[in-house]
Amino acid sequence: KGSSRFSNGYSSSWTIEPKLTYNSVISKGKLEAYLGATYQRDNTNYQGFNATQYGSDQVLTYIQAAGNVALSGAGISQRRYGALFGHAGYIWDDKYVINANARRDGSSRFGANNLFSDFWSVAGAWIFTQEKLIKDNLPWLSFGKVNLSYGTTGSDGIGDYAFLNIYRPQGSRYTYQGQTTYVNGLPNPNLQWEETRKINAGFSLGFLKDRIVTRADYYRNRSSNQLLSYDLPPVTGNTNIVQNFPATVQNSGWEFTLSVKAVQSQTFQWNSNFNISLNRNKLVSFPTLATSSYATTYYVGQPIDRYYIYGYAGVNPQTGLYQ
Repeated sequence: KGSSRFSNGYSSSWTIEPKLTYNSVISKGKLEAYLGATYQRDNTNYQGFNATQYGSDQVLTYIQAAGNVALSGAGISQRRYGALFGHAGYIWDDKYVINANARRDGSSRFGANNLFSDFWSVAGAWIFTQEKLIKDNLPWLSFGKVNLSYGTTGSDGIGDYAFLNIYRPQGSRYTYQGQTTYVNGLPNPNLQWEETRKINAGFSLGFLKDRIVTRADYYRNRSSNQLLSYDLPPVTGNTNIVQNFPATVQNSGWEFTLSVKAVQSQTFQWNSNFNISLNRNKLVSFPTLATSSYATTYYVGQPIDRYYIYGYAGVNPQTGLYQ
């Protein structure tokens, strides 16, 4: 007979983010600075049901028409996130730009010893078309800028309570002597924030009062301490555990854009845009790769989605089997 599955979910989130900003003119430059904080709370509540023993497939969408209804799962979770952050930026004579950022983030998804982590970034730019030499000799070059930045960012992108030893009821499908059974995942009290170090360099040019604008960017992101589900041998009693991977993965590439304002009038506009990206990925390091369960999956210096397979070598003339 037919069966159905139903689920009800409810989630809510609220965020408070006060910020204090300061602006000032110092000599030929403009200073902007701010301090801020963030507090966020997410709540989730869900229930799932299995409905069976329907008399007709035409009423599978109605839970009240089922002959038997059983709870398949339920849960309540809460995530709390907080941060303190600051920024300072200074523009000198509309030519030279420097920015600095710092923040301290905290998440309830980590244990008491690793609740918080610090992240920062610095950036600079030179708008060289503001220089008198460029203005006087290259009037057709309306805008030119080079920029460079480096910094870190983090992530707590895992489920809630992975650092705790939580037992979950298995429902009516798995009972022992009529009693509900429980299973526990493997806790990891040492979970830490994932970190990505980013470097970016860019070059922009504008021609003919910015009717033609082109830009080239190079980026390199290196992610370490990544929060992933680590596969385990089934004999351990669990198939995986959430942990910080010892590997470092690099994503890098070039991005090019071109924008052209072909026609600009009060009644008609024609703009064209073109962009292309050349992106690369590779595993930079994995110190324990040879002794891990990924020894035949990942290879240092190669993309993480590259697969190694056996090559066909014909049929063995003695056994008649493929080689």
